[in-house]
Amino acid sequence: MSEAMGHAAEARRVIETDVADVQLDGDGVPSQVNGYRVLKQLGEGTFSKVYLCEDGQGSTYALKILNKSFLKRKREYKKVDGKMVFSNAFQKVQKEVAIMKKLAHTNLVKLHEVIDSPADDKLFLVLELITGGQVMEWDDRAFRYRCPRNPRGVLDVDEVRRCLFDVVHALDYLHQNQICHRDIKPENILIAAGGTYKLADFGVAHMLDDSEKKTMRNTEGTYHFLAPECTTGEEYDPCQVDIWALGVTTYALLLGTLPFGTKAASLSDVMDSIRVDALALPDDVDPECSVLMKMMMTKDPKLRATAEQLKQVPWLAGARDGRAVTSASVEVSKEEIEAAFTPASGATAPGTRDAASTPSSPVKSNRAFSALTNHETIKSGACLLM
Repeated sequence: MSEAMGHAAEARRVIETDVADVQLDGDGVPSQVNGYRVLKQLGEGTFSKVYLCEDGQGSTYALKILNKSFLKRKREYKKVDGKMVFSNAFQKVQKEVAIMKKLAHTNLVKLHEVIDSPADDKLFLVLELITGGQVMEWDDRAFRYRCPRNPRGVLDVDEVRRCLFDVVHALDYLHQNQICHRDIKPENILIAAGGTYKLADFGVAHMLDDSEKKTMRNTEGTYHFLAPECTTGEEYDPCQVDIWALGVTTYALLLGTLPFGTKAASLSDVMDSIRVDALALPDDVDPECSVLMKMMMTKDPKLRATAEQLKQVPWLAGARDGRAVTSASVEVSKEEIEAAFTPASGATAPGTRDAASTPSSPVKSNRAFSALTNHETIKSGACLLM
């Protein structure tokens, strides 16, 4: 049986509630949301704030609060298949929530509850609390990644091996279920209890329809992690772009730097470097890890390894020695995306419904090119999706 079909995983249920009882403290900060007691703020993104919260049984979660009207006002235009298409952050969150409702995999951040409150125009996402934070943090001033847990500032090769094992399994699960992540990078890999690595942030993820070719033309993600085929304007396989980005991520985990475009003065220079420059690896890099990076960062996407092939590499396959990886299949319809939560101007009758769930920096490519700034910070393991 394939990983996407089960490993005896049970269907996960995401609680969906369409009324919110929010209590504020003297400073106007939420102190209680329905049955969750808010303990402290963990982090803040462009469109959201994330808090540590606790339910009545003492279980802790990350509570992410978003303003739906603000999301709808944040508009962007991008070229899709040669045409300019309008979208907004609200639509991205709709898609992200719809996908996360269905995800069930050991190495993906889980969504526990969606509290949609039309009355005060807020969306509350109760997420799995990941206490270890990001695997690495971006240092704008030094223009490099750093690992605060290691005096050398980078990961040891054994930790890189375990991290890759977890993320490759997560990616293979996504790809088998026709989901491409589109923003693989160290900031989106979180460390859970027991040293498990979890892939987070589905803000630019895409689920291919059965009738859809497994190709895309529009570009999302983070510039320095884009694959060569994304720099030409031609169609590309988004799953193979994920593999390239994981190769760039592996390079950053081991060395702290990026393999391409680090001396670029413009976006064009970054793209040229990705497309033309050869991958240069120091002589002291672990030889088996070096082979793996070359498999992931092969310029020709048709020759690049797939997630399924990476899982079979002996050096990677032996990283976890018997640890179970659980998952279940995914299917997200257009109707489910549109119904992920109530539109900003909509209203529904209050109540709670229990929805079955079968499987929850360097600059972004949809932003103007500038210095690598404005990385979102996660003080503790909250998943800042936006």
